[in-house]
Amino acid sequence: MQRALKALAVLFCVIALASGDCPHQRSGLTRWSSWSDKPTAAMQNVTIPSNIKILLDEATPIINFLDIMGELIFDEKSVSLDAHFINVHSNAHLWIGTQ
Repeated sequence: MQRALKALAVLFCVIALASGDCPHQRSGLTRWSSWSDKPTAAMQNVTIPSNIKILLDEATPIINFLDIMGELIFDEKSVSLDAHFINVHSNAHLWIGTQ
């Protein structure tokens, strides 16, 4: 399943590159690996504020609750997001591949 999702994401990015709109290549992204509010231990609650765009560039520990008010964009490499609950607010985005 993970391979299929990755292949699908890569396919979307290849298609999107033709139009220049691959989300993980946008400017102004903050890497999850260097973001100070990322969870340091399993089962923490995490909020991505509305003014933040995060590039998920590494696997996460198991997050209890992920509250996305800004943007969370999966990198093109193989990464995983493990969470019990994910809430994506209106006007917020969770990007896995492209549209």
